[in-house]
Amino acid sequence: MLHGAGWITSHLDGVPYFDKPPLLYWLMAGAFAWLGPTESAARLVSGLSAVAVAVITVLIGTRLASPAWG
Repeated sequence: MLHGAGWITSHLDGVPYFDKPPLLYWLMAGAFAWLGPTESAARLVSGLSAVAVAVITVLIGTRLASPAWG
């Protein structure tokens, strides 16, 4: 996506790839544009997403039940 394949349809080896939603690929392309094509940039989006899910789970548990549940 970053090198001109298009931002709407993701491509894998030049073939349109419709198996997964493009949000992850959009965020990864943004990380590559920001940090360069490094391993850290490739893992950044997945790592931040995992941390965000953990924080949201704690917040939901705290608000629905109690701080001990959260």
